Amino acid sequence: MASLRTLAALAAGRFTHFALRLLGRASTTLPGRVALLIDPRFLRHVATRAERFVFVTGTNGKTTTNNILCQSLRRAGFHVFANLEGANLRTGIATAYIRSPGKYDIGCIESDEGVFPLVARDIPPALVVVTNFFRDQLDRYGEIDTTVKKLGAALEATRAALLLNADDPFTARLAMEGREVRYFGVAQNLGLPDENAARESVYCPKCGKKLSFDYFQYAQVGKYGCSCGFKTPGHDWSGIGASFDTRWRFAVRSADGDTALDFGYSGVYNLYNAVAAYAAGRMLGVKADTLRESLSAFEYRLGRQENFRIGGQDRLLVLVKNPAGYDQVLDMAVRDSSEKNLLLVLNDNVADGRDISWIWDVSYEKLLSDGKLKSVLCSGKRAFDLAVRLKYAGLPASMVSVEPDVRTALSIAVSAPTKTFILPTYTALFFSRGVLSGITRREK
Repeated sequence: MASLRTLAALAAGRFTHFALRLLGRASTTLPGRVALLIDPRFLRHVATRAERFVFVTGTNGKTTTNNILCQSLRRAGFHVFANLEGANLRTGIATAYIRSPGKYDIGCIESDEGVFPLVARDIPPALVVVTNFFRDQLDRYGEIDTTVKKLGAALEATRAALLLNADDPFTARLAMEGREVRYFGVAQNLGLPDENAARESVYCPKCGKKLSFDYFQYAQVGKYGCSCGFKTPGHDWSGIGASFDTRWRFAVRSADGDTALDFGYSGVYNLYNAVAAYAAGRMLGVKADTLRESLSAFEYRLGRQENFRIGGQDRLLVLVKNPAGYDQVLDMAVRDSSEKNLLLVLNDNVADGRDISWIWDVSYEKLLSDGKLKSVLCSGKRAFDLAVRLKYAGLPASMVSVEPDVRTALSIAVSAPTKTFILPTYTALFFSRGVLSGITRREK
């Protein structure tokens, strides 16, 4: 039975949600903030509203993996509560419930890796999926090893089963005794070497010696081993035979045999997201055929590779937020055979991270090899920092321009007679999406 304070918090949150909708504003965090101010234990009430909860955490891939998993569970007939828009702090999780209160079979929670200890204290997880760890928002988290240790301590305090990315040594180190631990990964060298890639660490988390890598998939993700015995764990679910044309076509190998799959989002990181969601679905009892259908039909429209057809050209919107993910998106752009322009948007608001020094670890130098790249436009609050970084990457001054106002920059970008890749950081993502959606509606 909910307390009067909890009921008041829910009512206030609902009122805030409807008020924001009437004003035409997004409702992803403020209702939850209101509810938690009234009842700081509001998430403990949320914990009673589903029979079990699965958490997806880590640095990159949380939103995509959580959305695939949620859609798969719903396709399988489960009544699912989830936060699906990337609002993964306590306020965003509370808001997701406030918007659709009720009783559920399963809760799919995307949790920021930094706040996971707080959320898991209030909502005990039955399963935790950990995608990877990369440097992200140093002003919030500190060094990556600190984040991994805090998350590990929080996992120790739960009884959750774990599904870990075996190919990331930071993630694999979280294995612990006394509970179910399963692994996913990709068991082939995808042949995408990048000598300038941002690798968070190539040292053994157990003994400190340098790891020996047979290959890298991207960043520090790959096949590794150490003389002390620490090495890539065996995969319980393994991506094999992967190739990409307009879609990923691959199989997942497990104790149940091989399941052929396809997934329409490019980038090696998205192949890992697909394998992670498939593995989590199987752990939760979803049939392989249902997962196949869900992956094949998956579509996500909140700036994770969202395409807008404007002016007769494709305008692809892709979130970028740290060196490892940014490198993958630049790889995707460079491999695209079309003539293209880039719009790079960099903000330093709280949700982006105040420290933007991470752009110096992004391999912008790879753009020099793209003979189809026509221009790069820099925008956002730190547009000039981007332009300086591109100068040191060796891009000619004639190719790079600056327009700090994002709305103006978007207008310039979508007027180009060629394909445009629009790469914003977090707080510029939803604004950019709103502008592009408005232009698309006016053209119809």
